[in-house]
Amino acid sequence: MKLKRFVIAGLAGVAALSLVSCGGGADTSPLDPTGTDTQVYNKVLGAFNTKYQDALGQTTDLNKRYALQAQAEAKLMESGTMLPTTTQGGNYAVTRVAPRTVNSTLWGNDEARLYSTVVSKTPIKKADRAAMIANWNAHRAEADYDHTAYVKQYLTSHGYEQKTTYDAAYTSDPDTYDVLATSKAADSEVLVNLYDGLLVYNQNNVQVGAIATALPTITKRGDNQVFTFTLRQGVKWVTNTGADSGYTVKAADFVTGFQHMLDAEGGLESLTYGVVKGASDYAKNKDASKLGVKAVDDYTVEYELEGTVPYFQSMFAYSLFAPLQKAFYESKGGKFGAEFDSTAETYKYGDSAANILYNGPFRLTATDKETQIVFEQNADYYNKNAVNVTKITWKYNDGKDAKKAYNDFKAGTVDGAGLSSAVLPDAKQDKLGTDTDTIFNTYSYETDTNATTFVNFFNVNRTTFTTDGIAPTTKTKNQKLTYQLASLNQNIRLGIQYAVDRKATNAISVGDELAEKSLRNSYTPYNFVSLTAPTTVSVNGTNKTYPAGTLYGQIMQDQITADGFEMKVYDATKASGDGYDGWYNAANAKARFEKGLAEVNAELKAANLPEISSGNKLVVEYATQSSSTIYMGKAQALKKSVEAALGEWVEIRIVGLEQRADWLKVCYSYSDGAHANFDINDLSGWGPDYGDPQTYLDTMLPDGDGYMVKALGLF
Repeated sequence: MKLKRFVIAGLAGVAALSLVSCGGGADTSPLDPTGTDTQVYNKVLGAFNTKYQDALGQTTDLNKRYALQAQAEAKLMESGTMLPTTTQGGNYAVTRVAPRTVNSTLWGNDEARLYSTVVSKTPIKKADRAAMIANWNAHRAEADYDHTAYVKQYLTSHGYEQKTTYDAAYTSDPDTYDVLATSKAADSEVLVNLYDGLLVYNQNNVQVGAIATALPTITKRGDNQVFTFTLRQGVKWVTNTGADSGYTVKAADFVTGFQHMLDAEGGLESLTYGVVKGASDYAKNKDASKLGVKAVDDYTVEYELEGTVPYFQSMFAYSLFAPLQKAFYESKGGKFGAEFDSTAETYKYGDSAANILYNGPFRLTATDKETQIVFEQNADYYNKNAVNVTKITWKYNDGKDAKKAYNDFKAGTVDGAGLSSAVLPDAKQDKLGTDTDTIFNTYSYETDTNATTFVNFFNVNRTTFTTDGIAPTTKTKNQKLTYQLASLNQNIRLGIQYAVDRKATNAISVGDELAEKSLRNSYTPYNFVSLTAPTTVSVNGTNKTYPAGTLYGQIMQDQITADGFEMKVYDATKASGDGYDGWYNAANAKARFEKGLAEVNAELKAANLPEISSGNKLVVEYATQSSSTIYMGKAQALKKSVEAALGEWVEIRIVGLEQRADWLKVCYSYSDGAHANFDINDLSGWGPDYGDPQTYLDTMLPDGDGYMVKALGLF
């Protein structure tokens, strides 16, 4: 399982704070032609994987690697198995949090580290927020720029008073408190606040030492890079009550943490395969002696790689290199290698906030499911001077009341709220206190977008039709069989994806004014990387040289155009791949679908099944939270646009789930492709672990290596 942050699509009205099994699927399809998981994968994503392997084989020329990755992603987009929908942000919001007081690097977990947050007792006016951002933009490249000091001075001089508590809304509880055993954002965005690793990105988005005293020394051992870190001394491990555990952080803790991460198989492990020496081999034989992670002494740890990995240092922004105190872990039933068993009755590590240790700025003092999560300051934190909030309280919002977050913000019980379409009219009329102008005019701002990509996935191998008794299908047997054949057809998939009016769907969340701002047209953001030197690649047999500065999205688009597909993932006239709908086109949808219809109907006829027609429509099930007016509205908008283009042949059937927890179980928490109980699903997405497109594209690998292929009903 190649993983990272498996993120949940957020509800714009809930919060301004962003919260982002592998193995073979059972061959239980009732129609033989669907074949095994591997056969289905090769049919729908074989062209992508072939091109992507070419990119992975390019280890010496980073620019050519990027260009080949872009061409591989073009094949992924052309498959129609996924429709990028939106990124995080791009909505109106109001807040008491000063801008740029938390890291905003595009990859890793550091953007969720909240200790440096500066919070005002009163809402921050949009003009003041803009002034603070302008100063950050002007000075962030300066080595000695202290944005926190500037913000505090600015707030004081403009009549604001700082507070040391921070209250926010959240929408999903963590499933585990073991940060080394999960890749889900709902887990890691809590847990990243409880530990420090070797490095961290600061408020200026510069990577600096955390538990390490400085950036690593990089040397060579033969052909292999070796990253060596020197640790600060005296960093304490404490319990969730704040008691001294008796242990301090040592180099051995990073060795223990790495081995446990490999054992836990929570999705982080394969990020290290082919990267850290011996990691892949350990998965097979559990021989820790061959691992390239070593404690040279108590305060020196080294990581030996397999060759050279240009993005390796950026990976320390993610949780897979977190430390773990061995004696405490073993006291909670933890074991290593072949003896590791997370299902053992004696295994308690990470099952509660009390069964982990803390070396970071906060410890968890309350974890009341679907109620609250409370973080309180670790009094023994080594970097206390950098902590601006001493208590953080997350308050659960199930999304049923579309105005709850906004009303809570006005009441002062949460410090930030998105302004969804449900509350925008109120915000444009309401006033706070003695203000003479409205909340919208005085305080609202447009939130930043980021590198997280949400996706409408197309299940091409559905074998599950209920989840623990919830979300039972209403399809007849013939409707199931028809969908199974149709979902394997590229033109059918593209026809449906082209028919989704994403602007209209997104407007249900954020309103008409910003409906396009957060739209994304590719899996990897178009500007995630760019070429640093002229680079020549073959585009369908013709060599093309791209100049330095060419964006990843431009190369992807050139391949798509050369292949004769209609989607636009990069628009040169806009110099962008975001902020417009480059997929939706009813005419293209109908043309693609009609082409696929002829192909599928021939197969249905051969299988003695009714052909797709106006009297026998292709039924496509889409699950959502029916108790949320916004999510239900989005589902209805999707249904309306698809059926407007393809209604002669297609019915989008909404599967309504009253409880958010049930929706998450069906569309987010399923363990593998065999348990994907939907036809299309746009609840989840992906956020990057490190600064290379591989962090996205690896998620679509076959044979259990790609985490997100489970959303296609595979592996």
